Amino acid sequence: MSCHGAMPAFAAIFDRWKVSGHATIFKEQINTSTHYSTSCMKCHTTGYDHNVVAANNGFDDKAAALGWVWQAPSNPGKWDTLKTQYPGLVNHATIGCENCHGAGSEHTLGGSTAKIDIELEAGVCAQCHDEPWRHNKYSEYEHSAHAEAIWSSSFSQGASSQNNSLGNCIRCHDAVGYVNFTKGLTTNTTGMLAADHVAITCQACHDPHGNTNTASLRFTPAGSDTLGNGVQYTLGGVGQTCMNCHKSRRNAVTYAPSGTLSSHWGPHHSVQTDNLLGDNAVDFGTPFISGSHKYAVQDACVTCHMVATADTGTPNRDKVGGHTFKLHNEETGYDHTTACTSCHGPKSSFEAFEAVFDYDGDGTIESVRQEVAGLERLLRIWLPPVSIDSIDYTMITSLNQRKAYYNYQVIAYDGSGGMHNTKFAIDVLTKSILAIGGYIPVQMTSFTAEASGNVVVLNWQTSTEKNNRGFDVERKIGNSFVKIAFVSGAGTTTEVKNYAYTDKLNQYTGTVTYRLKQIDLDGTYKYSKEVEVELEGPASYQISQNYPNPFNPATKFSYSLPVDSKVKVQIYSISGELVKELVNTDQTAGVYEIEFSTTSSVKNLSSGVYFYSIQAVAAD
Repeated sequence: MSCHGAMPAFAAIFDRWKVSGHATIFKEQINTSTHYSTSCMKCHTTGYDHNVVAANNGFDDKAAALGWVWQAPSNPGKWDTLKTQYPGLVNHATIGCENCHGAGSEHTLGGSTAKIDIELEAGVCAQCHDEPWRHNKYSEYEHSAHAEAIWSSSFSQGASSQNNSLGNCIRCHDAVGYVNFTKGLTTNTTGMLAADHVAITCQACHDPHGNTNTASLRFTPAGSDTLGNGVQYTLGGVGQTCMNCHKSRRNAVTYAPSGTLSSHWGPHHSVQTDNLLGDNAVDFGTPFISGSHKYAVQDACVTCHMVATADTGTPNRDKVGGHTFKLHNEETGYDHTTACTSCHGPKSSFEAFEAVFDYDGDGTIESVRQEVAGLERLLRIWLPPVSIDSIDYTMITSLNQRKAYYNYQVIAYDGSGGMHNTKFAIDVLTKSILAIGGYIPVQMTSFTAEASGNVVVLNWQTSTEKNNRGFDVERKIGNSFVKIAFVSGAGTTTEVKNYAYTDKLNQYTGTVTYRLKQIDLDGTYKYSKEVEVELEGPASYQISQNYPNPFNPATKFSYSLPVDSKVKVQIYSISGELVKELVNTDQTAGVYEIEFSTTSSVKNLSSGVYFYSIQAVAAD
């Protein structure tokens, strides 16, 4: 700052840096750490000998000249003592400019700015952030797809690439391009070669000088939090950094009907944001449904993909989670489902996420990913050339085929196999198959059961139906299913339909299992997945308010028995006269409903007030 203090742009950088972790780590550690030593100072100060011994006027050289020696342990007065007694050390007691940009003396002599190192390669950060076992960020990054420098000659888009739209390859494929995008700057790629290309490195996403964002993530320019179709999103939290690039480059509605089909035609790869949000696929007259992951995962991609693994002792460390952004280790077959368990319960594999229905019609209810893969296969078969598991885009002629082909890429290029948004993936594939003449009888998108006392409410939803006669509701208590009801279907429709059925089990406590048997008009059928509920009998003796009240001629009320009991239920007039005894028997624990009618075989009853009571004694 003695040289650059008069430069407003540099002063702004300095003001951000001086409160960043890079500037304050040494101060914090000597004041508070329980394990600090000189080995840590190699990365926490400026010019300290790291892997090579050098007399470079660095922190260690200054300390030796001034007589400062580190004495453990840390305590809150260490920093103030250093400042007071060794002020000549203060300017070196940070991760300062020269650690990343090179020695200042090199460019002050003669004023050569060419000797100021400005480097976006990951190795600049790796010199300190690759010190396992604790500091393993670079080890994780090396196993990520970001570390692969994917170059294409199409990145050289010339002066026209100076806008930062989604059509600009360099915005998302090059570290310099992405940094310029976040700053609202342009990137002219005229004559760009592979040697000029830098992979998406640490500095692409994080500002080394620091800022007010979490982990100093770079800012998203105003107006860039939109999908290719212009829909603006506010969800995603910290994950919006990922969402800046992991989304379709196209507006599905306007793009799908236009243009000449080619090997590059489509939404482009990495359409995870569109899938998570359930948007920007092209419909066929009815909107697509969407799941609730976008609300459940506060920081979107980060919430699930960056959950850390154990520090030591596991073969999956640095291979999944963290800055690998991966959830599967191909070497060990391990699925990193840690983020799923808080909502979905214990799951050790993504194959454990069972689908609601046999969507692909192969006769088996499989995992979500297998069912989605089956639907992708069916869509490939129904696209030209029809009946072959392959797509020949040169044979696609109709508008619906173009839409279906576009939608196929939206789901397939997401890469999650429907895990990002199961309802959306299944609905897009199903309606695309139907639109081009394929056959999918019924697509059930959800099936749930909720118990309250001894009442179970079943809810299910379909996104499409074809020749659907309806559903047998089947219940299993013990070893076998029995039909307990039939609910009529909607026949043929591509609109979302919601169904419900209420099952009252007055005298049962324990596990109850339900499934649906979906039946076509021609008698063919499929089963849904099975859902279980646990019925916990009533906790106390209770009697409910009758309904309706007032009544004429009949009313109902219920009562609860927490244990097997001898039960007597009686009706009295306002004068205390017994009118009728409704129950007088032994009953098992449970919830019971009873009706009282003035037209039943009782003596003449006049309008007025009546009382009902229950007497119950626990059985021996």
